[in-house]
Amino acid sequence: MTSADLFQLRSVILTSIERINESSVIARKDFLNTSEAQPGIHVDENDHARDEATLNTQLELHSRNLCLRNQLYAALARIANGSYGLCLRCEETIDLRRLQARPAALLCLHCQTRQENKVTATLHPSVGRRSPEVLNLSLLTA
Repeated sequence: MTSADLFQLRSVILTSIERINESSVIARKDFLNTSEAQPGIHVDENDHARDEATLNTQLELHSRNLCLRNQLYAALARIANGSYGLCLRCEETIDLRRLQARPAALLCLHCQTRQENKVTATLHPSVGRRSPEVLNLSLLTA
């Protein structure tokens, strides 16, 4: 990775952090406005359920943005200490295209894929295996 690539990625990271910070301020104001709603007003149950679902979604998105911001700050720290762009598992260089797509990436594509496959196999042991019904159908069509 060239110094120009590193400079460009650092700029992208800083811009992303700034965008998250701006949206965080807006989200906090929205949360305060929601919490200050007049409790004396009777709201239809459906309206209340919709408002609660919307608020829960907004809170989840805000939480994810804060997590991403922390990952981006960590990426800036890795740039500063010279370890940015190295896979934490195999210590090979992470492809520049991957870093451009996901500047906070910690793993190369190969290691990330292996990790996701392990998680999938742990959470869904039947993934990748054919059920007996599928095997029987494949015998009939052969």
